[in-house]
Formats: sequence, structure tokens, C-alpha cells
Amino acid sequence: VENVNPDGAYDVVFIEFYHRTLDPGDIDSFKIAVRRIRKRYPDAHLVFIRDWYIFGFIGFHNKRGVWTRIEDWNERTGGEALHSDAFAEKVRVATKNGVKWEWYFKRDDRDVVLNEIAATVGGRIAAMEAPEKAKDFLPFRKFFDPDGHHLSPEGHKLLADRIGHLLEHLSIVDNPRVGPWDNVGDDMCVSWFLSGECPLEVHGDGVEMISWLAEKKSHPHYKYGLGFPNGGAIMFNNPFNKPMDMYLDFMREGPFPGIYPITEIIVETVGPNGSILSKPLYIDPSVEWVVHVVKPAFIGTVPPGNIIVHVRPLEEGKKEAFRIAGINLSETNDRFDTPEVYTIQPQECALLRPEQAPAANLRLSGFSDPKTIQIKQNDNERFDRVRVVKFVCNNVLNEPTDLNS
Repeated sequence: VENVNPDGAYDVVFIEFYHRTLDPGDIDSFKIAVRRIRKRYPDAHLVFIRDWYIFGFIGFHNKRGVWTRIEDWNERTGGEALHSDAFAEKVRVATKNGVKWEWYFKRDDRDVVLNEIAATVGGRIAAMEAPEKAKDFLPFRKFFDPDGHHLSPEGHKLLADRIGHLLEHLSIVDNPRVGPWDNVGDDMCVSWFLSGECPLEVHGDGVEMISWLAEKKSHPHYKYGLGFPNGGAIMFNNPFNKPMDMYLDFMREGPFPGIYPITEIIVETVGPNGSILSKPLYIDPSVEWVVHVVKPAFIGTVPPGNIIVHVRPLEEGKKEAFRIAGINLSETNDRFDTPEVYTIQPQECALLRPEQAPAANLRLSGFSDPKTIQIKQNDNERFDRVRVVKFVCNNVLNEPTDLNS
């Protein structure tokens, strides 16, 4: 908003972030963003969009109690097109045979988070119409593209009508005020995610700008990222006369095992007396659910001057190279959690050896957060620290854990 129309005043601001309200890091950054928007536009109506999709939101529990997504089930049983009569008939037969279609169990978690965040800034929620029971989704297929995820023209109209109905009952303030962008101090955002143009100096064998929607001619917006198939570096300057927190925007994809490799990041600070290298950080770009999004990763606090970010992919055999979509600097007093970033100490490798911690019962109790010196509880199974520690110990730190399952 700041870049597109820095001095503009808005009557209504639409915010679509519903599907990113499961990760703690996303939730923290979401709260920061809406707080800034509210302070900037105190008279505007903030409307939060709550939509849904078929592939990713609907599934069933199989006989072993394992959640099975409808798209995976469809692929295994013939792969019929979503809008085809064959797909509809297959769903009906499965229902008659005892398949109990359900909404994804974390859907309610998303609703709770969105409701709470909207309430903190006096926002309203525009919810796309959905069947009460997941098993009744077939008539709603027309509202989605063939991928079962993006909205079709009919779906966009359905959501637009809901928004229009909501706005009919809201009054608009004449001459709405424009306030400050919160008291957040300095920041810098360099992103090539939508433009495909990176103004920073980049080095590395095979590094190139990649667009992964270019083949979809119907899609109005391409997405871009710098791919690092063999490693490389990005050079930039911290122009502020003070230390700043640095975030690296990378592409994250799921479900497991994912298409992007675990990657090592080392920050080199260039000063008049030479260079200083940070301790290695490890980014895990894989996630358990179906998604392909850009994510910020807190890398560390950098001093004023020239900075080099060294990128080294570690996993072989992945379909795509590690992708970076931007670099951001912000004040140190407004950090948010990014649990996909790991610091790993050599002594952790010893903790993973089977004679001290059998694999069947392995659970690490905590991990070092690179933003603080605190130890945080690792109670979120989505961020599989054990998997990353095992990989780094066996392949980087040369401290085999004998847990190569």
C-alpha cells in the first residue's frame, strides 16, 4: 500500500491472509501489518476475506485414522477432472461406501485467529459461502478453477457479492484521515517476487531469475524468485546508521518431502578491518500441507555497511533450486517468529545418537531461537527440528547420528 499510493486515503481496505493463519511467524507478522494499516487509515473499513477451497480443505480419515486429502484420493483413484461428471459420480459412490468427507480439522483454528485479529483493529469479515457439511461440496465446484484451489470467475463474483452486501450496511466517512505508518522507525524492503527485477548484486554458478507461473497463460500475475542451484551470494548495503534486523524472503512448498532443499545461510559483514562470518543458519523450505508461498526468515542483526549473504543448498535430488524472493531490513524492536530457521550446535548430534536417545522415542525438548538466547519449547510438530538436525549432523557437521531412516 505504501509503495503503490503513499499519500492515498482509503474508504475500504481488503485484507486477504486467511490461509496463512496457522504458522506462528505468519500470525505475528499479520498482526504487525494490520496494526500499521489501522493506524495509517483510522477511518477506513478493514474487511478481512475468508474464502476456502476444495483441494486442501476437504478430505477424510482412512481406516488407519490418517487424514487423506480429496486431491490425493482422486489422484490415486483415476485422477478425474474436478468439474467432470466422472469425478462427481466417484465422490457419490465413495460416500455411499462409507467415506465420511470432512473439513480439514485446522480450519477452525484459522477462523479463531482471523476473528481475533480482525477484532483488534475493528475489522469485519467477509466470508465466502460454503456448505455447512463438507460432503455437500459438489454444487460448489463451479466457484473454483480446475485446480480446486483458485477461484473461478463465478467464485470471484460470489465473493464480490458478499463483500458488496456487507458494504451496503456501512457508512463511509467524508474526507477520511491519513495517519502515520505506526512508530516503527526505519525499514527497507527489496523484493523481486512480483517484478522479476533484482537490483542487488548476485553471484553464483547457475543463479537465475525464475518465474513459476509463466506457463499458465490464464494467470494474470507471474511470481519470481532467484534460484540458487549450486549456491551463491547476494550483496547489499545496510544504509542506516544503526544495526538492523535482516529477513530473507524464500519460497516454501508442501507437502513433504517438498521441492526445495534444506539450505545453509551464512552472513558476511564487510568492514574496514576485514570480514566477519556469522554462524550457519539452516532453512527448511518444506511443510506438511499443500502450499507454495513466500516466507520471511529472520537471519540476524546486521551492522551498517556492506553485507554478503552466502547461500548453500544442502539436499541433493530436489526438483527445484532454493529460491529467494527478497531481502528486508527492519528495526530490532519489531521482530517476529520464523521457526523455519534453525541454529544447530554440534552437541545436538550427540543427543541424537541411538544409545542416548532411541529414534522411536526421540523428542527434542527445546531449541535455540536465533533472535534471542532463550530456549523455546519445540511443541509444534509442523517444524520438524529432528529431521533437520539429523540431516545437518550427518551431512554438514560430520557427526553421524545413525538415524538415517
